[in-house]
Amino acid sequence: MFVKTRSMLMLLTSVSVLFGCNSGNGKTAVPGTDQTGKPPEVKISSDPVKLSIAINVGWIGPDEFKKYFEDPVKKKYPNISFEVYDQAQKDTTLDALIAAGTIPDIVMQSNNLPYRYTGRGLEYDIQPLIKKFNFDLSKLDPAALNSVKVSSDSTVLTGLPWTMHFSALYYNKDIFDKFGVAYPKDGMTWDDYQTLAIKLTRKDGDVQYRGMEPDQPKMSGYQLGLEGIDTKTLKATFNNDGWKRIFTMLKSFYDIPGNEKIQGGINPFIKDRNIAMYPTNNVLPTLVALPDFNWDIAQYPSFKDKPNIGMRSDAWILHITQTSRHKDEAFAAISTILSEEVQADMAKNARFPVLQFPTLNTVFGQNVPQLKGKHLEAVFKSQASEPKLITKFDGNAEDEMRKGIAAVVKGEKDINTALRDMEENLNKTIAADGTK
Repeated sequence: MFVKTRSMLMLLTSVSVLFGCNSGNGKTAVPGTDQTGKPPEVKISSDPVKLSIAINVGWIGPDEFKKYFEDPVKKKYPNISFEVYDQAQKDTTLDALIAAGTIPDIVMQSNNLPYRYTGRGLEYDIQPLIKKFNFDLSKLDPAALNSVKVSSDSTVLTGLPWTMHFSALYYNKDIFDKFGVAYPKDGMTWDDYQTLAIKLTRKDGDVQYRGMEPDQPKMSGYQLGLEGIDTKTLKATFNNDGWKRIFTMLKSFYDIPGNEKIQGGINPFIKDRNIAMYPTNNVLPTLVALPDFNWDIAQYPSFKDKPNIGMRSDAWILHITQTSRHKDEAFAAISTILSEEVQADMAKNARFPVLQFPTLNTVFGQNVPQLKGKHLEAVFKSQASEPKLITKFDGNAEDEMRKGIAAVVKGEKDINTALRDMEENLNKTIAADGTK
């Protein structure tokens, strides 16, 4: 009798394990989750913790740190507060903090500037924390997430993105209206925009209107997957058909009579207001502060053979340092910043989130009255180009690109000569440094 009863109990136990324990409300619990079907929340210490965080204060709006970091973290974890170090200040750069023995718990850095964080012994694999906190990486923008590893040539994940730029084309509606030209549409190529720029480059009285100020050479180069440096050999790689194509395309805009001048940056577009179109990243905060400027937005230009491919992902990463004594609290804070509640709030205020959620396209910018009626759908049209490994010489490569295109536009060099000189100059810079 005992044997039969025990066998029956074992059978019932096996069945309950196989199908899960019923919660009594008709729902079946999944192993590793609570009765709501969600992973159980990780408990962290309730002791007061002040997380030190190094950021570039100038990168974010004056109230954004409080709104998206301090307030939501304090709401969920009342015991956690922040001590902020501004990396833009001489005494609180990351290297200065390390030298002073004040290594932050969290460091924010752009995925396009990984060398400002890596190589200092701070990298920490956060994968165990991701598993411990049951954090779902699939909810994050894949291009932004992938860039964390790729741009720093890391085999482990050392941080998570919390916001990113988008690419778009901004245009002055008054200039289009003045000359009776139809507004740009999504899906247009660089060639399409060059044709449009010709129609808009005119002189009216004493004012010379320019059709377009093209973006920096690196941006359109990224769309084609080009690099200024071969990361395997650490040699410059400009003298090729890819970069020749980019310089030829850019030159075609500056060859338009009346559009010959390189002005660069957003200031000529918003102050002089004689430039009809300007493709770049997210400048919405600047534009909404100009109530008298009649502007709108369209999809970033693409190449015919690379449709809907925009700029490379430009995301800001929150890294937890190897030396932090509060790794659990640091990850708890980051996961709060990446919650749908906070990310949706960011989106409503036109800060582009990295969390993907169903209502993103409809809520983006809805809290900003100046964006009402703007074609914000354009910011979701382009896919980020493939991320690349970034070296500490990429800034030098960008300098060579700017000098090279300037020499071509001024007629000082032809394209082939400019590319050869760019390659030679960058190789000299790399060789003179003597490090990798």
